[in-house]
Amino acid sequence: MTFPQDPHESPAPQGRPPSGSSMPPPDPSVLQSLIRPRPVQVAFVLWMIYVGISLVVLVLGAVMVNDATRSVGVEGSLAAEQMRGAAVVTLVLTLILIVATGLVALPMRNGANWARIVLTVLAALVIIGTLLSLPGLDQRAEAGGLGVAHGTLSMLSVLPVVAALVSMYRSESNSFFRS
Repeated sequence: MTFPQDPHESPAPQGRPPSGSSMPPPDPSVLQSLIRPRPVQVAFVLWMIYVGISLVVLVLGAVMVNDATRSVGVEGSLAAEQMRGAAVVTLVLTLILIVATGLVALPMRNGANWARIVLTVLAALVIIGTLLSLPGLDQRAEAGGLGVAHGTLSMLSVLPVVAALVSMYRSESNSFFRS
């Protein structure tokens, strides 16, 4: 059974509650948790820059290894094949780590604290690896232009990692990851 509507009362617009009932305004803390803070956005972009630089370094490394195996001696020699095999394994593992870094940065961007922790561990490994590779810079310089480019980009790739690390732990970022 339906009741007739009072002719003096206008019907409620579609999608809105009737005038007698009102929805409470949204809680500002809920709205804040939905908005991605700028430092988190910056950290994501910096991780993507690191991934891009690392891919270029990987390609340069592959070219350098190919040149180095040719200079070892006869193509197909045991030393050249061992060198090439070790290089392929290293390049594949490095590519997996680079792709994993990019993939973990995506949930970090959306507020996943576990992703921030994983990226923190990766950042520590990148920083330690960069420091450990400093003594080998002179060997890269002896390799010529590719070696210099490889060494320079390898050293520069740590900069966006450090900046992303700082950005991920700023106060705005901390509150975003806690919510």
